[in-house]
Amino acid sequence: IGYTGSVSFQFYQFLILTRMATDNELIHLSNHPSPVVRVYAFWVLIKRKNRKIKTLLAKHLDDSSSFSYFSGCIMSVRKVNEFCIYLAKKKLGLVLPFFNPGQAVLNSAKAVYK
Repeated sequence: IGYTGSVSFQFYQFLILTRMATDNELIHLSNHPSPVVRVYAFWVLIKRKNRKIKTLLAKHLDDSSSFSYFSGCIMSVRKVNEFCIYLAKKKLGLVLPFFNPGQAVLNSAKAVYK
């Protein structure tokens, strides 16, 4: 929801993905060329508490592609790997040594999941 109180087209697509895509389709989309599609697929799988989350997270720890992320009216640029780690920690309580964007968290997560 943006500052106008309306849902963006991008977020609307996320809602459709949440309702219509199967887990297998989402796993396939986690390899999509678009970083936004990869993150959305991972996010939906986390919401569904899919059992393959740890495997997918480990697979994407080196995915440092950037995407624009809006929270309300605030835009930030995020990296796929850092955002997926954040989601896994926040939504599923996966134990990671710490979460701070940057190389240290990626090295730490790689040690845990590889």
